[in-house]
Amino acid sequence: MELSLNKLFEQKKINPENTILSLNKSIFVWIDILGFSDALEKESEYKTLSDLLDSFRRSFYDIEVCESNRISDGIILILKQRNYSCDEIETLFQKIGEKQKEFILECSHFIRGGIAVGSSYEEQRDCRKDHSYLISSGLAKSVKIENSKIDWPIIGIDKQNLEEIRDLCRIENEKEFFGLSKCFNRKGGLIYFIDFMNHVQNNQDKEKIINILYGKVKEFHDNPKIHLKYVWLLRYYRERFECKNLPETLKGVII
Repeated sequence: MELSLNKLFEQKKINPENTILSLNKSIFVWIDILGFSDALEKESEYKTLSDLLDSFRRSFYDIEVCESNRISDGIILILKQRNYSCDEIETLFQKIGEKQKEFILECSHFIRGGIAVGSSYEEQRDCRKDHSYLISSGLAKSVKIENSKIDWPIIGIDKQNLEEIRDLCRIENEKEFFGLSKCFNRKGGLIYFIDFMNHVQNNQDKEKIINILYGKVKEFHDNPKIHLKYVWLLRYYRERFECKNLPETLKGVII
């Protein structure tokens, strides 16, 4: 999803006189459902997709320390407090990872997203949440990170924005990753990501998720762009949990 701040201003007809400019830096987490936009091409699936979107929004709307805003088929989570601590940020990422796991198990769909640091520019028309408009550098940056750097079904951040989070916490330790795991994207860039697999603990959940992954790899076999994302996650999952068996459709394939 590509966002243009100028287009959003025009679309929402934002009046700067009624707008609050916040120069305080916040942490923004943009998330959406992998493959949702492609699925919209099937008009017969609209009702199913609508129900899926409702489940997605419910899953991430009760994280206490975050403000949540829905935008199109995605959600932006904003941590707005002024005094950040390592433990609080790590706890936030853990909660998002747990919600991510629960959504996968409930809906059999995976999530992709980006994390960034930025400021916000918003207009409150009335006290109802659905009537507030959000324009934000943090939103734009987190969406851009997802589109340009997060190739796999993960919620991740690049090195620069991770350093900005350290700055918010006044931390000089370059080895502070706030509980995030590391991987490389398709271009070899280093990415730090929320690892939902940390919350997959019982064998029943492990088996269900890997079966969902097998199904996605098979479903998108003729769509190389999406297929590669699921193959990467399947490879990581099998290595993480030492899965030995492969379905017949994947035998003989290097993953």
